[in-house]
Amino acid sequence: MKMGRKIVTHKHGFEGRNIRESSYFDDRILDSSKMRHTMKGKRKLLHMREFNADHGDYEGFFRGVEVLIRLWSDKEAMADSIVALSDICITMTGKIGMSGLTEALNSNFYVWTLDGVNIPALAAWGAICWVHGADLRDCVMLINHEEGTRQCLIKMFNNFDMDDPTRYTRSEFEKILNDYKVAV
Repeated sequence: MKMGRKIVTHKHGFEGRNIRESSYFDDRILDSSKMRHTMKGKRKLLHMREFNADHGDYEGFFRGVEVLIRLWSDKEAMADSIVALSDICITMTGKIGMSGLTEALNSNFYVWTLDGVNIPALAAWGAICWVHGADLRDCVMLINHEEGTRQCLIKMFNNFDMDDPTRYTRSEFEKILNDYKVAV
């Protein structure tokens, strides 16, 4: 089973390993000065006390944060995605294998709202699904009725797999959604 392309990293001898394949994950990624500036005012929403008390998918959260940092160039969207990711991961048990993948696919909280698609929550849901081993086909099968959302997920998963190094803003994904709303 192909797990995606290799990611060049320089962390403790795990050079060239994919985030999903590596046994190492950076649990201090939120302590960097860039992330402190990005998450300013939103750190209290991250459920860190619950994660420290062994509730939720702690490892999946930090692996998902690494993936979301590569996706966003917009700091506000990145912060909203990380908060949505923590909301998703706190409800999961952190199981490995098929049960973890099933939990990840079923945990699409706050993605679809009355206003439409919540793009940062969609990115967070896609990231945690990708971390647990889902591919694009698994996620697209769950949302086969919305072409704009499918196109957004295609761009996100191409970025997660390192096929597309582009960093996106929220407005670019909103433009994709609006283009497909007009076409229908």
